[in-house]
Amino acid sequence: LNVTTLEDVPSNPIIKNVSRISASPTMLYVQWDYPNVPNGLILYYSIYCCDLTRTMGESSDSSMVATKSTNLCSEWKVLGNDSETIIHGLLPYTNYTCFVTTNTSAGEGNPSMNLTAQTDETLPADPPANFTAHVLNSTSILLQWSKPTFLNGEILSYIVSISPLDVFILNADTMEYLLTGLEEDTSYTFEIYASTKVGNGPSSKVSVTTHYAPPSAPPESVEVIVTGSKTAAFSWEPPTLEVQNGPLISYILVLSELQFNLSDIEANTTSISYVFTGLQEYDSYSCIIAAVTPAGIGPFSLPVHFVTFEDVPSAPPQHLTGVAESSTVTLSWFPPPSIDINGNLEYYLVTVAETETGQLWTFHAVKPDIIIGSLHPHKCCSNQCHFPIPIFGLGCTTF
Repeated sequence: LNVTTLEDVPSNPIIKNVSRISASPTMLYVQWDYPNVPNGLILYYSIYCCDLTRTMGESSDSSMVATKSTNLCSEWKVLGNDSETIIHGLLPYTNYTCFVTTNTSAGEGNPSMNLTAQTDETLPADPPANFTAHVLNSTSILLQWSKPTFLNGEILSYIVSISPLDVFILNADTMEYLLTGLEEDTSYTFEIYASTKVGNGPSSKVSVTTHYAPPSAPPESVEVIVTGSKTAAFSWEPPTLEVQNGPLISYILVLSELQFNLSDIEANTTSISYVFTGLQEYDSYSCIIAAVTPAGIGPFSLPVHFVTFEDVPSAPPQHLTGVAESSTVTLSWFPPPSIDINGNLEYYLVTVAETETGQLWTFHAVKPDIIIGSLHPHKCCSNQCHFPIPIFGLGCTTF
């Protein structure tokens, strides 16, 4: 008589090996031995792999016993005649604790001992977090970031691409980078990658524009055309685009008078031309021009010198005196004030009138004195001259 006892839950199997699979960051290889006491026909094996680090942190105690009740454990079933399998769908670069149970018709047996292994590395799953670019001034930008949320490996470096400049490779412990010497009022695009031994993960981008700055060069091609004795017209070209450092909002012109210590004249215009009026006749001037952005005034151009046209004197000769003799009179005077001559003094115009008849005579004098002769003696009222041809008027001319 042959009698077979009923099946029971088997004893625990012997887990032999849990190891990573190279270049397969979501897989682990698991191997075990048949249980010493199967207690029945083995229907299948249950392999449990638990991501304990997500609950205990990367420094967790790997000797902690994993249980099926752990909500971060997953189960894979393998037919009873197999003793090894490859577990799929795991997280890269993650420590897993695995164990095996045996199943008969009577149920699931006790688990094997735990073995721990780490999946292989791969590319970072996401870009560096919190990537920001802070514009410090017109030529400096500070980049800052933090580690990716899912590293998927050991971060070896951060790669920062700066368009249109260059690429920088920074150490893994670097979380900020200061860029200096940039161009004013220029847009830059920054892109950052985290890199493991496998390669670069996805990138994060940010674009910013440096602040305005005063122009770094003056207006170009400054020209002046003297249009009269009191007017001068200026024209120029803006600084080249690469040195404007922002939108040009105006130009400042400073006109300096060079002979009589007159006050400077300052003008402001949004155009690239300007006409000065009300200038001093036949006077020397110099003019400098600067471009302006919202950040301030740029450098001034080299001085442009010019002289206004001549004009008639604006004041008569001064301190006219006369010395009378029997038939002549000697006249002398001083030139007009220098600021009123308005040109190169060519000669003086002396006008003489006879008081009784009103007859006029005109003389030219190149020096500030003249002797007029052939006069006839004559008596006048008191305090009047004794000559029939007294002085009537005196003027001068510049051309």
